[in-house]
Amino acid sequence: MASVWRQLGFAGASVVSSIGTAGGLCLCWKEGVYLEILSNSLSMISVRFSGVLNGPFWTAYCVYAPPVRGDRATFWDSLSLEVAAANNPWIVMGDLNMMTDQSEKFGGTSLSYTDCQGLRDFLEITGGVDLGSVGVFYTWSNGRDFQNLIRERLDRVIGDTSWIMSFPKAGVRTLPIKDSDHAPILLDLLFDRERFFTPFRFLDAWTRDPRCREVIQKAWELVVTGTRSFQLMSRLKESRKLLSKWNREVFGFCKAKLSMLEKLLVEVQSRTPTQDNLKLEADILLELEEVTKREQEIWRQKSRELWLQNGDRNTRFFHASTIIRRKRNFIGAVSDDGLEWIMERHAIGQYFRLRFMNVYSSSHCSPDLISEIFEGIAPAVTDAENFDLMRIPSRSEIKDVVWSLGQLKAPGPDEMPGRFYRAH
Repeated sequence: MASVWRQLGFAGASVVSSIGTAGGLCLCWKEGVYLEILSNSLSMISVRFSGVLNGPFWTAYCVYAPPVRGDRATFWDSLSLEVAAANNPWIVMGDLNMMTDQSEKFGGTSLSYTDCQGLRDFLEITGGVDLGSVGVFYTWSNGRDFQNLIRERLDRVIGDTSWIMSFPKAGVRTLPIKDSDHAPILLDLLFDRERFFTPFRFLDAWTRDPRCREVIQKAWELVVTGTRSFQLMSRLKESRKLLSKWNREVFGFCKAKLSMLEKLLVEVQSRTPTQDNLKLEADILLELEEVTKREQEIWRQKSRELWLQNGDRNTRFFHASTIIRRKRNFIGAVSDDGLEWIMERHAIGQYFRLRFMNVYSSSHCSPDLISEIFEGIAPAVTDAENFDLMRIPSRSEIKDVVWSLGQLKAPGPDEMPGRFYRAH
């Protein structure tokens, strides 16, 4: 085996020999990768990495789970205990020989609860998150004809929230099943490399700063000619522009500010106590508290975890839930009618735009045909009701509707949530 990994250009390897033609594991690494092999067995090689993308220490459990049903319970119990005892971020990756539910299997007999229990219990005990994948969904095939074909999703990468937060751009690509009955899975720590436009979002944390009102007031002083609705939309647009600039140049970068303030606090507390130093220390502590609250508010809003809105404001929880939601919503590739994968961001956007245009464009539908269809339908709205619907609403009605909007719910085309109108 040593001659093989050297021939492939690797600097080192940890090998677990096969028993006959069954099993066997090999973990190889290139020059410049800093790691420590923690343990190896017939089912797993555990390794601790350091210095990867300047991130923290983290542990990878490279797994070939037992294919024999009777050995699985012991394996999953042991892995759960080992992972739960880990004091750093971790991932589990490889052939887990188990699925989470029936949706991960095609063909063959239906899965029972016990068929999935080991993996599902592991996820519940450890709080692990399936990183998902782009590419082939089923990672194993028995290679039979259609009548006897079975395909299953046995291979995956699972990480804890600390690991996901440490490597937010990480992603998994599943390659085609070719030279084996399994599909190779590729974990890329910089999978989401392409920067893209993010829409404006009004942050509730801005309202904690009195300068926010001044920025909006300045935007509202913009001189605009045209209809009332045009003036309103123009001033909203100016508000978005000035708020984004203010956030970028003045308000934002909470993490950098926290780091700077903490360093400054250490320096001040290391000095000989004086009246001036104590006042400076108190000022720094007040600013630290305010910036911490800002960061908590920002991540709380981004996380959309409303069930904890009035509970314990745990920034780490909200940060993790936001990143996990982004991963679930992220589209890394789309299949063009099942023929090929589109992976370039602009091309994915074009694909969806053209598909929606095709789906929602009318064809062979003349105005005469539409009139003919509506001829047999009796009006359901009376003239009085129609007059009421067409009239201009009163100021109180408009205010009632705006005040009924969820304060931080997803905004409409104006990109402003209900909170903006209430506060300003």
